[in-house]
Parts: sequence; structure tokens; C-alpha cells
Amino acid sequence: MGILEERLWGLARRHAEGRRVLEVVRGVRYTAALLEGGRLGLSYSYARAAARGESCMPLLMGLPVEAEALLDLSTSEHLGDRAVALAVANGVLPVEGELSDAMPPVESGEEVLLVGFMEPLARRLREKGVRVFTLDDQEKQGIPLDRGLELAVRVDRVVLTASAIANRTWERFVERAKDCWVVGPSTPLCWEVFADTSVSAVMGRSVKHAPELLKAVSRGAGTRLFDPFTDRVLLCAKRLCV
Repeated sequence: MGILEERLWGLARRHAEGRRVLEVVRGVRYTAALLEGGRLGLSYSYARAAARGESCMPLLMGLPVEAEALLDLSTSEHLGDRAVALAVANGVLPVEGELSDAMPPVESGEEVLLVGFMEPLARRLREKGVRVFTLDDQEKQGIPLDRGLELAVRVDRVVLTASAIANRTWERFVERAKDCWVVGPSTPLCWEVFADTSVSAVMGRSVKHAPELLKAVSRGAGTRLFDPFTDRVLLCAKRLCV
């Protein structure tokens, strides 16, 4: 486990003390964890990677359970287990940042590696004159992981979707990047997770209507359907980054 992994899960465990998870929904696109008190956290599901060896099912069948028990799934080799753990972490960690759908400044001619494809963000970057490379195993035109790790050193910026936290590739990109953004509903909105790294901006979602979002996740909703139930949040290393 690397430094970022230790920091994320250590912070999550500290904030999870004495808290219980009431419900977990594993949707086709996202996993959601509802905590006592009404907080809800999200993670990308990796539904195609569901495996028999997952450790989460006995815990989920016994809900409600202590949040720390589900955070222990972070050490699992199974993506489904780690998705549950990340959803719980996002439900217990502090939510920081400003309500904003702004994107930090970019310059025409920059090169950006997008790790995990998000079409709206890729379009916004291209509209600014940015050349975008994509690493995503579900994209036909995407580049392979080894090529992506090589590009991470060369490009001006790496933009990670937070699904890279669940699949454990995030640290390798953050370590190589000159500058890095972490984006998407799975993103922890706690700056202490990213402090003193190449991460300069975090763009995620804060939940404002947890029951409705839980239902949407259970119906297979993805990011584009989250707007009525969430707020877009921008968190930066520098307070004025827009």
C-alpha cells in the first residue's frame, strides 16, 4: 500500500469511528453507501468485474454494520469490494470545496491524459484547444495502461477519474504527473487526502438529496442523471484556481 492509499484509508477510518452504514446499493454504474445521519457516499461500481471471491456480501447481508468493517474491504483484490469501501469512505470523509461547475484554467495547445473517459469533460478540454489522450479499457480508441504511464510523465496534466482509486492505479499516475486533477462522483472531497502531491484540483459531487440519489443508483443511473440530487464541487490547492 502506497502513501496515498495509507492516507485515504487512514483518514476514512478516523472519521468512521462510531458510525454505522445503514444501506448499500450496488448499481450497474455506481455503488452508494448510506450512513447513519443521512450522509451518502458514491463509488464507480466496476459491475463487469463482480467476482465470486468478493468479501462484501456477508457484511452487506448483515446491514446495518459498523462503517469500519466495510472500510476493511479496501485491502481486497476484488474491485467490487473496493468500490463498497470507497463509497463508505466518501460517506464519512469531510466535504470541502466550493459549489461550482467551473473548470480550472487550461491553455490552448496543452496535452492532457484523461484516465477514465468522461465525455463532457473531454469535450470541454477540446473546446479549449487541449489535445486529449484517453486511457479507458471500455473505449475503442483508448491507449493501454503501460502507454498511459509513459504519457503521464510527458503531458502537461493528468486528469484522473476517481475510478482509478478503486482499481488502485491512481498513485502511479499522481506520482508521475507534473500536474493532476481528480474528477467524478467517486472523488473524495477532502483536501488532506491529496495535500503535498501533484494534485492541484478536485472536481466532485456533494450529495443534497440522499434518498433520491440512492434510488437513482439502484435504477442504474449514471453521472448525467445525478444533477437533481447533487451539487458540483470544486476543491483546489490554491483558493482562487478559476
